[in-house]
Amino acid sequence: MIGISKYSYLLPTFRLPFQQMDEFFGSKGRKGWKYVASFDEDSVTLATESAKRLLGPEGEKGIDALFFASTTVPYSEGLHANILVKALQQSPHIQTADFAHSLKSSTAALYTAFQILRGENDKKVLVTASDCRVGKINSLEEKEFSDGAVSFLMESGEGVAVELLHTYQLQDRDFFQWRKGNHVYVQRWEERFGQYVSSQLVRQAVAEFEQQTNMSLHHANHIIVSAPTLKLQQQLEKQLRIPKQQLMYKENLVLGHFGSANGPLLFSLALEQAKKGETIIWIQVGDGCDIFAFEVHKEITPNGMNRTVLQDERYFKEVSYGQFLKWRELISVDKGRRPDAPIPSAPALKRNEEKVYSLVGSKCQTCGQVSYPKQRICSHCFSKDKIEPYSFYGKDGTIRTYTIDYLASSPSQPTVFAVVDIDGGGRMLLQLTDCDPHEVEIGRKVTFTFRRLYEAGGIINYYWKGTLKRGDRVEKIDT
Repeated sequence: MIGISKYSYLLPTFRLPFQQMDEFFGSKGRKGWKYVASFDEDSVTLATESAKRLLGPEGEKGIDALFFASTTVPYSEGLHANILVKALQQSPHIQTADFAHSLKSSTAALYTAFQILRGENDKKVLVTASDCRVGKINSLEEKEFSDGAVSFLMESGEGVAVELLHTYQLQDRDFFQWRKGNHVYVQRWEERFGQYVSSQLVRQAVAEFEQQTNMSLHHANHIIVSAPTLKLQQQLEKQLRIPKQQLMYKENLVLGHFGSANGPLLFSLALEQAKKGETIIWIQVGDGCDIFAFEVHKEITPNGMNRTVLQDERYFKEVSYGQFLKWRELISVDKGRRPDAPIPSAPALKRNEEKVYSLVGSKCQTCGQVSYPKQRICSHCFSKDKIEPYSFYGKDGTIRTYTIDYLASSPSQPTVFAVVDIDGGGRMLLQLTDCDPHEVEIGRKVTFTFRRLYEAGGIINYYWKGTLKRGDRVEKIDT
């Protein structure tokens, strides 16, 4: 038996109201919003945070393979899955791969994972899909595209929560939507052409799937249709004559389109509603058609987030349209008179790999003093070279003191730095992100988050920052 044992989805902290976007261009403001990644987030950092939630605070080990799916990979050459391996503190001997260039990259990654698991017992594969697409200013795509990430832990053997019953694949070239490698924006052909081609493709795929599996589409309890656009999804759902109670379309229209993470997010929301014994069919359209059929053996909820939190207004912050354009570098702004950031040194990055990516410090074997970064001499008992690696992964901290810098060059001023006492020992200086300076107080709880520090010379310098615990605007402790 192969299937899914855990899942987790991540929506960014920030939401951009449609009203601000419409009023900027002089039109009547609409209700709703889109989810946008912060200035220091990208598809890799979102995927890391999603996977980190799935693996839990202790960081579940024993993963045999890790796959990363996205259409907005930061590097054209270089394996992003290996960054996740380091950040999630997984074994360097596991199999890794990136799946890109298509909205179907997530189902391609899942299909590959399932192929690995067939005939193998006690194997685990982590698949994470993430996207941060940019639409042309004042376009339908700009309003429709949302940022987010979803992670699945697939396993073989008895006890999986959601069993894979059938898979089906039909390959085709998608001429409706594309983006050249050096272009920022997605390009689309006329909507009716996409509807015509996709409807023929999906009808053929569904008919062949039902014939091969003896499983009727209309007998499934939940059906997911993920297509290149939200409008096309609705049209395909109507053409397939699927009853509304079987569909997840309402959720999708509210949340937006998440690129390669769109189908996985809809599937995750279906898992939240599915009961034991129910079936779920997932139809993924774009560059062909993939169909997966699942049966739920036991009800599961996502690690790190649930529907209650998703609807909690305290969980999110609003960002202005001007700030959003600045974050995405779609407008030119004065960056001040500070010198440019130095190009990260490849030897230094390699030398500090554990510190930068894995958040590993040191612990004194004599007195137990914890330090970050790693120290040869203990600051407490002064023992020399009597240390062992100590991981800060999954730990929280408490703000001891902080400073707010209004002069430092940043896409999101001011910059906040805090000295944080880590739960279980250790103290470090952290840059705080996703926070209003007025919310920062001594005694507030802080958690680690994997982010972009800066980019220079074509190299993205990833590092760990701190953020006030999401959904927690008031909690602090006495210090």
